[in-house]
Amino acid sequence: MRFLLCILLLYTCLTGSGQAKAIDSLERILLKPGLDTHKVNACRILTGMVLRTDPSKAIAYGRQGIFMAKQLDFARGLGGCYVNLSAAYNAAFRLDSALLCLDTAVVLAKQLNDPNRLALIYLNRADTYRQLNNFSQCLKDCDTSLKYAELAGNNDRLARVYQTMGSVYFAQNKYEQSIPYSEKALALFQKNGNMAMAAIVLNNLGNVYKYTPDIQKAIGHFEAAIHIADSLGDLNNLSMYHGNLCDVYAKNGNYAKAEDHAGKAMQYATTQENELQMIRSWIAYGEIYLGQKKYEAAINAANRAYDLSQSQEYIDGQQVSADQLSEAYAASGDFKKAFQFSKISKELNDSIGRQRYNDDIAALQTTFKVEEKNREIQLLSKDAELRQAQLSRQRSLLFSAAALLLLLIGGVVLFVNRNRIRQRMKELELRNRIAADLHDEVGSSLSSIHVLSNIAQKKGDGQLGDTLVKISSNAHQTMERMSDIVWAIHPANDTLEQLIFKMKEFAADILEPLDIQYDFVVEDDLGRMGLDINQRRDLYLIFKEAVNNAAKYSGCRHVQISITREESSLVMKVSDDGSGFDTNAMRRGNGLQNMRQRAKQMGGSLLIDSSEKTGTTVVLSIRK
Repeated sequence: MRFLLCILLLYTCLTGSGQAKAIDSLERILLKPGLDTHKVNACRILTGMVLRTDPSKAIAYGRQGIFMAKQLDFARGLGGCYVNLSAAYNAAFRLDSALLCLDTAVVLAKQLNDPNRLALIYLNRADTYRQLNNFSQCLKDCDTSLKYAELAGNNDRLARVYQTMGSVYFAQNKYEQSIPYSEKALALFQKNGNMAMAAIVLNNLGNVYKYTPDIQKAIGHFEAAIHIADSLGDLNNLSMYHGNLCDVYAKNGNYAKAEDHAGKAMQYATTQENELQMIRSWIAYGEIYLGQKKYEAAINAANRAYDLSQSQEYIDGQQVSADQLSEAYAASGDFKKAFQFSKISKELNDSIGRQRYNDDIAALQTTFKVEEKNREIQLLSKDAELRQAQLSRQRSLLFSAAALLLLLIGGVVLFVNRNRIRQRMKELELRNRIAADLHDEVGSSLSSIHVLSNIAQKKGDGQLGDTLVKISSNAHQTMERMSDIVWAIHPANDTLEQLIFKMKEFAADILEPLDIQYDFVVEDDLGRMGLDINQRRDLYLIFKEAVNNAAKYSGCRHVQISITREESSLVMKVSDDGSGFDTNAMRRGNGLQNMRQRAKQMGGSLLIDSSEKTGTTVVLSIRK
């Protein structure tokens, strides 16, 4: 055991030496010229490293870091310095300054939208309020810290918040409320593998159960804390844990076990040179010996505690040990010394009462100052909120005006669109009526002329017969052309698919009676290439002319027809294997000129490629 303690002491010394080297390295960074973020971070780290040993020096480092961070506009470093400076003020018992630093750190952390840091800041502020006995505000900050810790997914923060809440309820003697929070903290520390903190929470639970009828649970928790601390070599806390277990056994009259644990507590305290734990151990011995009526031993232990408390200016220790001495001397018959220490105990008790009263007043003053500062901050916040509300109203008016304008524009567009649709409907109705009139009136008249001319031709003389033949032929041609016009006008035929279907019908009617083989190839998915009514009419008429010429004049045996899409153009090609002709010598009435004119009108191009005995190819290209 002694060998193990020596090894642990050597480790502690080495650790202390390493910390000193780290402090020297960070201080060398501060000696470099100029300002940079590395210096701010060095100040922040130094503040945290020395706040326990030298709070005044830590405060100086924190202030230096804040000054540099403000000069550099380094928001993250500024927030970190405020957090560590608050801890330094806390170590110096300047709780009002600590709270003001934490309030500023909250604002900076919210600007950075850092939930993890906000959880830490609210936790630190809760602990500061706990020290001021402002338990309601402490629990409020614990709730806020809990929400940010959950948002950050930081189980260690959650555990520490639960631990603080358990301590607050314990301080208010609300043991039933303290236990669940401490158990939550214990479970999270164990889950994270933070066994040192798990041992501390087990010790806290032991202290809670010490004031309940379930003393065995108190013993079990203290023993579990001792087991963990022993495995970790945590000598300082081992002294405290053994001391607490000693109190439980002494309270229940098991003085043998109480004395055993008091001895272990003293051993660890002496090894660590922890005077406070040594005082508590001597006081524990005094209680044990008084309980066993071993007054000489009690007087010896209480005197050791009293002398050590005087040297450490530990008033609570002086008062308790003086009270023990008064009781022990009275029991042993030395009433003079009993009276002397009784008087000392009473004076010390009064002094402690006055000190606690002063501390309470100081805490109230600190709380008042902080609340006054918070009221100022709230007034500034309300002022900012009013400005923000004004800006919000202005934005709302702007958005409302923009929305109204959009609605107005939408209404105008809708009105125009409805008029356009109405005009389109009127146009479709007109086209239907024209198509019906042409078919019913003009069509029937031409049909009658055609029939009557045929009858007259059969009955008349020769010259009249020729005239009637010509009338019949012209009437028949007019009927065909009128039929094409009626088809083109009718709205039901406005699609490219309908046009192609009619072209196939025409090709079959013209070519099949003449026993001319033909292929009609149409590329898939041409429906997206929309053509207006004029383009559909001209395309069809050019097609008719090309197929008619191939059938009547070329003497061909085969015709190849294709309608395809080439990039953004619709291409119709009609080819035959007939006799062909010389395009330079074409006559004016053969319709080729009309085909070119129609192609030009529809915004397309027409290519007629032909020569004698090589066939003819007509290519119409319409750009869409």
